[in-house]
Amino acid sequence: IACGATINLKVGRPFALTGGYKCEGNCSAILNAKLTNLGTGTVQNFPNFKMDGVNSPFPATGKYKLVINPICGDKKCPPCTLNIIVN
Repeated sequence: IACGATINLKVGRPFALTGGYKCEGNCSAILNAKLTNLGTGTVQNFPNFKMDGVNSPFPATGKYKLVINPICGDKKCPPCTLNIIVN
């Protein structure tokens, strides 16, 4: 899935994001993520977000925006945004 993509998920079903994020140079980035429910405006922050592994299911239908912010040392790399539609 490329940054900027839209993902369709089913409510109540776990999901997984597999992959990684490389900043310029040779750095393993630390990922911080922010999930916004676009209908309610509710924001959840996920410090040290892990790309690999199963994530908790979305509890409600709706549209969400997941912004993953990689940090390499003290340098912020460009964020990756995913649009999520939960049915």
